[in-house]
Amino acid sequence: MAEYVGLALRGEGNTDYRFLEQVLIRTTEELCSSATKQVFIGESVRELRPDKNVPGNERHRTSQVVKRDTNQEFIVFIHADGGSDWEKKYNEHVQALEQELGSRPEQIVGVVPVREMEAWTLVDGDTLRKAFKTNLKDEELGLSASSPARVENISDPKKELNNAYEKVLGPRVIQRRGKKPTAADFLTEIGREVPLTKLRQVPSFQRFEADLRKALVARGILE
Repeated sequence: MAEYVGLALRGEGNTDYRFLEQVLIRTTEELCSSATKQVFIGESVRELRPDKNVPGNERHRTSQVVKRDTNQEFIVFIHADGGSDWEKKYNEHVQALEQELGSRPEQIVGVVPVREMEAWTLVDGDTLRKAFKTNLKDEELGLSASSPARVENISDPKKELNNAYEKVLGPRVIQRRGKKPTAADFLTEIGREVPLTKLRQVPSFQRFEADLRKALVARGILE
């Protein structure tokens, strides 16, 4: 009997959805490829955007949109940038939400990079070169991590990603309708192309994938 798995994401910002949607779909598909039953994965990730007009804190607003927009078919990903204290952010955004949802049937999975989501975009220079259409080497792009496992030691990964793209632009910054292009314009492509083998060297990604595997086991999809 075939089973459908829907994916939903509560992100922190608009750009987070661009990168994470691709990574979440690809990771779920790869894990489910070892299932003994046929599994259909949603072709897109449902964006859960809490209504800021709903009374209560952010966790309560998130629980309301989860209850409204998902059901037992869904795995719900909760993204939060971990700052320098991953455990604290995980407890605040994931464990507390699970408690508030109580017996709801969705599987909740935390996506909590250390510091910022952009750290995950920096694991592979070849992916950035392909997205930015450049031949600049890692050092010329200003990529500072000596290995994928160390990208979360970067103090400001968003700045490093943007600086890398500015190195590609050089002095010839093209104005498009008054808007300067930024690295955020390429997050969908980066998420689609970044090797999962490189991401799996990042500690916070390892924790995310382990949580996702547990959710798939709880759903009876994986053993």
